[in-house]
Amino acid sequence: PATYSMLVELLRKNDCNNVLPLQSLILDTQRNERFNISEIGGLGVESSVVNSGFAGKVVLLPATTIDAVCSQDIKPDYIKIDAEGAENLIVSGAEKIIAGCRPILQIEVHGQYTGKDGVSKLFTHMEGLDYSIVNIATWEKITLEDYFACTHCHANNPVTGEDLAYKLYGQ
Repeated sequence: PATYSMLVELLRKNDCNNVLPLQSLILDTQRNERFNISEIGGLGVESSVVNSGFAGKVVLLPATTIDAVCSQDIKPDYIKIDAEGAENLIVSGAEKIIAGCRPILQIEVHGQYTGKDGVSKLFTHMEGLDYSIVNIATWEKITLEDYFACTHCHANNPVTGEDLAYKLYGQ
């Protein structure tokens, strides 16, 4: 809810009239869902529907799907998913749009929340949708084995080689 309020205010201040803000979770079905709000960093970092370990509080929010939000008039060419372990749920709720529009999908994979089974399921799901998994820093295709071995999976600054995850999150 705090992030939504900031978004609405930024859209107003910047006179952005081509954005439809939704205060809703994006998942695999339409329902009400518990959302664990983390207090780390003050901006909801690590807040999630699947990660209760860092929750400062829990709220009940409506959930919908990308397929439900995107009508015939909305055909995304790019979708970014950073959902702290709910990535596969979101992809499941976007299969019609993915099949019809073939958007670029940028998915930050959070294996620390889903474990090897969850990451394996996501890789299999994406391959079943005829998508390749690539490292966006190098644009090289990676395999599930690469991901688990942490080879080619770090986002490094292409000029300096600096590990961006360490710089941004101290990890």
